[in-house]
Amino acid sequence: MLKTKNAVIIKKKVTLFICLITFISCDSSKKSQVVAQRAVEVYVNPFLDEQVRYDSSMVLIDEALELYPENLNALGHRLMLFQQKRDINEVLSIADQMIAVSPESPLLLGQKAFMLELNGDLRESRNYYDQAFRLYEKYLKEGGFNFNLTVEYADLLKTSGDSVKARKTLEAIDTTKIEDIQKDLLRYLRQRPDYRERMRKFWDGEIEFDQIEMD
Repeated sequence: MLKTKNAVIIKKKVTLFICLITFISCDSSKKSQVVAQRAVEVYVNPFLDEQVRYDSSMVLIDEALELYPENLNALGHRLMLFQQKRDINEVLSIADQMIAVSPESPLLLGQKAFMLELNGDLRESRNYYDQAFRLYEKYLKEGGFNFNLTVEYADLLKTSGDSVKARKTLEAIDTTKIEDIQKDLLRYLRQRPDYRERMRKFWDGEIEFDQIEMD
């Protein structure tokens, strides 16, 4: 009887501990998202000096990741900040951290593929591209039509250099079954500057970071 009572007490303590840890984790995650959002807001603030925006955003994003290291939004913003400085080693390191958090994300695998390609590691780049394409094709086959996923897939095809397949993928979308805002996105994607070439020029120092998406 005593052993049973002790076992119940221990079980309750373990349950309480798990609940406490879960609560702390969730609370840290929410706080991290708030701080990460502040980092983005500071970065895009047009009234601040460019260097002040960059440095302040980096401080805030590091704070967000201290609160919750698996915050993908924060990691993505941090990757972009180091990309702006053309720090390929840090960019690839952060890309690995993001993939560790979400290993089945074709978007993250494709992102790393392109960064590897820019760095001249073509064999490893192709490996990551292939992984990403397999996952996109698997998800689209299993889940049926998904506009956002299809657009992501087409965008990565174009980024990898397969513009023909990318165009055919977008043209295959039945525009009678999508919303007006999605139609606008399709029109933009068809007219979008060549991101692949712009990134190459940026990486080679021919253009600045804010010129990558310029028309």
